[in-house]
Amino acid sequence: MTLHRQAHVVYKTQYHVVWVTRYRRKILVPGVAEYVEKVLRGVREFHPDWFLEEIGVERALRAK
Repeated sequence: MTLHRQAHVVYKTQYHVVWVTRYRRKILVPGVAEYVEKVLRGVREFHPDWFLEEIGVERALRAK
């Protein structure tokens, strides 16, 4: 990512998004996970200066 410059400001914004489902239900099944990834990667068409570093879908760990 590059530094953004304006009149009196220089900044670099980064986001870390975690999507947690209620009761840890597994809703990001392969089809939904692929769709979400496709949409997130499509954001670059409108914001070419954005960078998507990683997308991960993990199973929830359950206590025994």
